[in-house]
Amino acid sequence: MRNSYISLSQKLTSNIYILSIREAFIALIPYLIISSAITLLSALLKIFTTASTYLFDIIFTIDAHIYSLFPLLTLISITYFLAKNFHISRIPCIALSLIGFIALGNNILIHDPNQAHYIGQLSFNPSAIILPFATIIIMKSLLKFKPLQIIQSTSISAHLRHHINLIIPFSLTLTTILLLSYILSPAAAFIFSPMLELLTNSSVYMQTEVRIFFTHLFWFFGIHGDNTYNLLVDSLFLMHKVAPNIHIGDLINFFVLTGGSGSGWSLIIAILLFSKDSHSRQISKLSLPFAFFNINELMIFGLPIVFNPYLIIPFIAVPITTVTCSLFAANLGIIEFIPHSMSWITPPIINTFIASNGDISTIFFQICMIALGVFIYAPFIKISHLYNDDREIAETLATKLSIGDISSNTITDDTQPKQQTAANNSNLIEDILTGDLLLRYNPIVNGHDNKITEFSAQLLLLRSDGKIISLDSLETLDRTNICIVIYTWTLNRLEQDFELWQAQNFSPKIHLYLDSKMLQQNDLIDRIITAQKNKKINICIEINEKSIKSKIKSINNNLNNLKKNSFEICLIEFSSKHTYMDTLLFQEIDNIIFDKEFFTDSSHNRISEALLYQLCQLCNNMGFRSHINNINCKEDLDLAKRCDIDCMRGSYFSQALPSREAYKFCSNWNEKN
Repeated sequence: MRNSYISLSQKLTSNIYILSIREAFIALIPYLIISSAITLLSALLKIFTTASTYLFDIIFTIDAHIYSLFPLLTLISITYFLAKNFHISRIPCIALSLIGFIALGNNILIHDPNQAHYIGQLSFNPSAIILPFATIIIMKSLLKFKPLQIIQSTSISAHLRHHINLIIPFSLTLTTILLLSYILSPAAAFIFSPMLELLTNSSVYMQTEVRIFFTHLFWFFGIHGDNTYNLLVDSLFLMHKVAPNIHIGDLINFFVLTGGSGSGWSLIIAILLFSKDSHSRQISKLSLPFAFFNINELMIFGLPIVFNPYLIIPFIAVPITTVTCSLFAANLGIIEFIPHSMSWITPPIINTFIASNGDISTIFFQICMIALGVFIYAPFIKISHLYNDDREIAETLATKLSIGDISSNTITDDTQPKQQTAANNSNLIEDILTGDLLLRYNPIVNGHDNKITEFSAQLLLLRSDGKIISLDSLETLDRTNICIVIYTWTLNRLEQDFELWQAQNFSPKIHLYLDSKMLQQNDLIDRIITAQKNKKINICIEINEKSIKSKIKSINNNLNNLKKNSFEICLIEFSSKHTYMDTLLFQEIDNIIFDKEFFTDSSHNRISEALLYQLCQLCNNMGFRSHINNINCKEDLDLAKRCDIDCMRGSYFSQALPSREAYKFCSNWNEKN
């Protein structure tokens, strides 16, 4: 059960949309801290001050409208990070989201004849969350259609051409959004009106449970739960008495929302007790002074709770459990209140002490509810920690490589994810964080005409001690988040190098290895396909037998997608010891790379040479190109030619070269041959 939940969470957290949401809300943390501080200051002034002064009026006015900025900032931030991570121009996408936001009836400026223009009450509009996704999804789809591009000529600058070509997709996206809104709004009203009517006619206890569930579910999607729910359902039932001097609203404020939504105190204590993730602990510590006054927005958006698959279950389960216990306790007379009136920011313990006139059982019950919440949160905090370190390292590396927070960790095969403790992996991670990634190119020589038109991409790491090590295969790292960051950097560098080559009328095919985990990353595969369609790269994908024989749907779908888009697929490490012959029946294969064992054995064994020759002939008859990697001396070259190998690479021809040197080497080699 635990591993199944982790696997599901991995699928969710790997999605680039959810990762962009997380980046967007983290970017808003300074705003959230300031706005929470102003809200707290305003509430305290209302309690302790009766005199109205100019300064107090300013603070109250700012507090009244500061959260009105939230949907606008959310809209801009989410759109920005989605556009960044999908490599779409940010400013046009932000402008499109803003236009859609206004067009859907959200007034940004409201004119009051007695005051200057000020920002209206937009704080809890769900369209601020939905619009960025709609904008990016539609724009991303339309940008794939070349007929929508106004200018094809390369006579003007690429920057100007790109943005002029956004005009038609821009217009069509806005039109589509407005049409969908026009169609879906009446449909939503038709569907939900009977449900709301049924809810308002149900018992107060049922309404309480439903309210707690949906207000916290709204928070999960980045929407202010309580205010949004109040817009949909009349909140008068909160005044219903369940015991003398005890209303439903009292139970929620005193025993459910202790420290804010999601039982903030329970969450903070659970993180401080059970989490070793520095990000979570730091946000919890920053939230402490606000949680003391029942303000929890910093945890919700900074941790975040928003789109956090690890914490959605306890974030809803804790309030549901505590409100149920509170209803029973009120009916049984365990808790007792006197007539009271106090602000919602009154800290826990203090509020029950005042409301119950110091009743020990009531105060103890509130403490028990906080402890119960900690107990429920604890296992989920522990589970999430298995991947928090991975996420943190990936984010640190992504920042260092200037590619943003695009960590991903989808694992969908039978191998369950586990916490990495091997010393060699820890050392490798440290080397990656402290060293520099290098992308080098090994020339591939055609065995028939002796020309070079292909390279094999080799990922290297320059360690802090000056030693260079190979990162050709990152499978042993078992940290998919980190691998995604590294592969993203590799693709960025490939595109840059390919652009330099194209300026010299040079467009070699680049062989790039993807392990089974990387082949599960739909976003990564989509990016490779898009880049190749736009002629930013020219790639042959190298895979291993494990990927071919995998029964994982995402791998098979992505391999089929690559073939549909005319990618060559190359099977690596074909050997007599590990490879099954039925692997050759895999229809997507175009090339076979023979393992080095054939050369090691063949140099002293005529039978091994005969086997290699026959395998090369078999590949040729089946339409495959044969490759060999380990041409390290003249004897290896002679053997490859005797066996009629199609393509050869190795140190005999050249060491792995930087892009500029690779181009010069290739030009000189082809001129001589």
